[in-house]
Amino acid sequence: GRFVKKGIVLDWFLRKYHNHITQRDEDGNLPLHVFFSCADQKTAHARITAVEKLLEAYPEASNTPNRQGRLSLHLGLENGVTWDSGIKQLLATSTRSLVVRDQCTRFYPFMTAAVGAGSDLDTVYHLIRECPTLVTQAMENGEKIRTQMRENWEIERAEVLAENERLRSVIARVEMLSQHARMASQARKRSRW
Repeated sequence: GRFVKKGIVLDWFLRKYHNHITQRDEDGNLPLHVFFSCADQKTAHARITAVEKLLEAYPEASNTPNRQGRLSLHLGLENGVTWDSGIKQLLATSTRSLVVRDQCTRFYPFMTAAVGAGSDLDTVYHLIRECPTLVTQAMENGEKIRTQMRENWEIERAEVLAENERLRSVIARVEMLSQHARMASQARKRSRW
């Protein structure tokens, strides 16, 4: 009963407001983004039907980022949507989103599916199975990032050491000028007497 009614309402909405399916909200979210942002595990069956209908109406939505650079896939995984409750249907239109890092977390989708309270091993497995090279790519990128961080740290360390040396030189000069000023002041006092 309840799922059928929701399907009917969505069908009516998509027919009546078909031009709104490509409209974005103030955060650049399409209806598909909003839908995956409000995931509810109690309505997994209804979600699958809704995802299929939304993607049928606007398939490009699966690869369209919002203003934060996040895809519907990222939002769905973050909100606990699993392989069997909507991710499979989302990826049926395009697997290109599998290789796109979440711009907020910098995680690949399989990484997002593996963390947090809503992590799901089955979803992680299917995401890796769809694009197994991502695991090696993520490991290589991790090493590149660590190397870059090390290089940046060494550059920053060298800059800090150079700045410390410059400040020591300035302090030594100030101390020397201060000492000369004291000696000159004492010499003037003696000459007055």
